Amino acid sequence: MRPLLSMDLLIRISFSAAVVLSTAALASGQTSSELRAKYGAPETVELENGRVAVERFLVRPTIQVTIRYTNEGKPGEAVIKPVANSTRKTGVDAYEDDRMDTSEVIKVIDELLPPEKRGKKLGVGSFNGGDPQMKLHHPGCTGFDFIDFENATVSAASSCRGGTYHVTIRWGKPSFWPADNTHQIIGAEPGSAGFSSR
Repeated sequence: MRPLLSMDLLIRISFSAAVVLSTAALASGQTSSELRAKYGAPETVELENGRVAVERFLVRPTIQVTIRYTNEGKPGEAVIKPVANSTRKTGVDAYEDDRMDTSEVIKVIDELLPPEKRGKKLGVGSFNGGDPQMKLHHPGCTGFDFIDFENATVSAASSCRGGTYHVTIRWGKPSFWPADNTHQIIGAEPGSAGFSSR
């Protein structure tokens, strides 16, 4: 009698399953427990149907991160924003929103979305002005920057006077790229994102 599955086929199926599972692990963000271990207890927690749906962490004295979880409990989106009224405002800045130190924001991005979990860079772009640390070289003061990876998208708004207003990280493949990953970003400068794009 012949075995139902040959050893060769069984090895191939096992290898394929391992690849799929490791890719899924890379594509998702850190769990609530991992974030709590790193940043301590969240400042706020929102529950939905008995599960954690949203948590907000104080990750630096003037920086907070709000994580929105998927139904499976994995981070789907992180919004990095300054703590309210944490920016000293005088003169021209008196009417602007709070800003975070861009170098600290870049560190937080790297903590939440480590370079080895991003996947291949698919596209990058920027427009208008912004913080020189974000490498935006266009006229205007508020600048927008984005970078798309296989496993996540990062977008940021910053000021030409220094500092970042907010950053959003979304885990998962960017849904607007064609299936073959061929696309063109009009006006994008390769490498324009100041945060580590490895």
